[in-house]
Amino acid sequence: MTLVSAAGCAQSAGVGWFAAVVDQAREACPDVAIGAILDCTDATGRALQAISVGLRRLVVAADCPALPALSDLAAQAGATILTAPPDAIDLAAVADVHAACRAAFGLAPAS
Repeated sequence: MTLVSAAGCAQSAGVGWFAAVVDQAREACPDVAIGAILDCTDATGRALQAISVGLRRLVVAADCPALPALSDLAAQAGATILTAPPDAIDLAAVADVHAACRAAFGLAPAS
């Protein structure tokens, strides 16, 4: 399972907040491999901060002037820079969060 942040989350909620959400999810579900992708848009400093706290997959806007340098630094740290977020379920946009998650994971509807 991968937690994908909202667009611009690194600036709006902050790197520390997102890292804490990921940590809490991992603690709550120790038997589930939980990955994370933080959207930094074009905020170079936030991307560097994210790498420094251990986040290893980031979204940085393709037109960010610092993208080549960030990509090099990320690679050195074992991190990956994406230029677009992957498809994900926006749980804020669904009426039944549990049903949406069950469907995404191919599980039968709850009875």
